Amino acid sequence: MNLYIFIDDTGSSNNKVSFDFIADIDKIYVGYAIEENKFHLIDMKLQYLKKKHQKSLNSLELDEFHFVDIYQKNYNKIKPEKVKEIFKDFSNVLVKNDISVFTQSHKKNPEEIDNEMRDVNIIKLLLQQINEYYFKQNMFFDEVLVAIDSGLDYKYRNLIDDGTNYFKDCCDRINEIEFHKSSEDLFIQLADYCAYGYTRQLSTASKESKKQQDGKNNDEFNLSIYTSLNKAMHQIRGDYIAFINGKTYDEINAKGKILNTILSNIEEME
Repeated sequence: MNLYIFIDDTGSSNNKVSFDFIADIDKIYVGYAIEENKFHLIDMKLQYLKKKHQKSLNSLELDEFHFVDIYQKNYNKIKPEKVKEIFKDFSNVLVKNDISVFTQSHKKNPEEIDNEMRDVNIIKLLLQQINEYYFKQNMFFDEVLVAIDSGLDYKYRNLIDDGTNYFKDCCDRINEIEFHKSSEDLFIQLADYCAYGYTRQLSTASKESKKQQDGKNNDEFNLSIYTSLNKAMHQIRGDYIAFINGKTYDEINAKGKILNTILSNIEEME
């Protein structure tokens, strides 16, 4: 059996999130994994959603599901019910098929100026995290196939696949890592949903943001969006933040703190 992994980042590092327990998260990569026995079913469901919502994408002048744009550009172009339906449909793909989601964050280091190498290291840590999860689940794969959104600079791509077998504990070998254009790959678009949902929920959950958003996000439309994203975030299996300690990365598993904060925030909104 093979394992398929799809990875996207959360966009601009200017959208920083601060918590009491960690500040200045400046980069996040989010990935999800699909076992081979689920792959073709997920493919069919994504193809169906593409056809179902094509008219809405056309109205939004989008050639793909790009969720920050779907959320922000919907006004006067498509009905709010359509936006809510899109978010709910993608949440259901993750939840009803029990897809495992993983996140890898990075704490800003003032001395670190090479953003591309930072991205390479975060992706490596994310792959190692997924390996550890499946090893603990006692699951073994013939091959692991990884696809990453093609935004990463070409000159750094070879550094990700440098001969290290990230899946040495649960796989004979990992195929060459591929870089896919999101507009041509619905699986990468689902990764975009995970990435958008994760950072949106973090922003909503942060105390500072909560104060700013009170009265704004408690309307029915936003509550519906956040509820869909919140259900999807229950699929997170690993959620790590990396710190620079000399020349190495130290990590903490922030899953409990982050998810508990999100859950309590949604309960307050409801």
